[in-house]
Amino acid sequence: MNQVRLTKEKAVEIDKKGIARELSGLSFPLWFFDYETIQLAIPVYHGTRPWQQIPLQYSLHRMDADGGIKHYSYIYGGKCHPFLELASTLKKEMGDEGSVISWNASFEKERNKDVAEFLPEFSGFFLNINRRTYDLMPIFKSMYTDYRFKGGTSLKTVLPVLVPELSYAVLEIQGGGEASSALYNLVKGNIKKPESVRKHLTEYCKLDTLAMVRIYEFLKKVI
Repeated sequence: MNQVRLTKEKAVEIDKKGIARELSGLSFPLWFFDYETIQLAIPVYHGTRPWQQIPLQYSLHRMDADGGIKHYSYIYGGKCHPFLELASTLKKEMGDEGSVISWNASFEKERNKDVAEFLPEFSGFFLNINRRTYDLMPIFKSMYTDYRFKGGTSLKTVLPVLVPELSYAVLEIQGGGEASSALYNLVKGNIKKPESVRKHLTEYCKLDTLAMVRIYEFLKKVI
């Protein structure tokens, strides 16, 4: 196995031409995008299914061609159906041009399809997002392999190796399961200090997209 050899040799293998080819296909502005969701055995929102992943939060970093970066953050406020509130907010913040970058992007794309099916008036917007979406993770399956990844390609595996100055360990919420539980309790009103939890959720989701920004910048330097 390649990982065994890399580990024995403590090696890093980089296909610079392949990475350059991949990144050259992206167009500015770049939108680094991540959802946080909840799953319910018994649906409480109209039109949703048992155990469906319901997006109630997102983080969005915009990067312009000159390197300028702006961050957008959203958590469901309970003002209307979660799909409608999310769709209305995201459409105001994300433009119709530029590449959308996610990690394990099939997750975000499936959530976009769910919203598009439920809200026909927003279907064009969400399906356009899916057409523009690029998954950053596969680069680390074949084009940038490092023995320190230990065969993994998750964001939490790659980030501490390539960008050690960023860490989930300093956050109050450190994983997707914790985020989902906190998000559920927040929207259900089960938390005594909601603003504190909202802050921790925002910091966690923000780091997911900031991590992608920094990894993208790292790859650009490598090539």
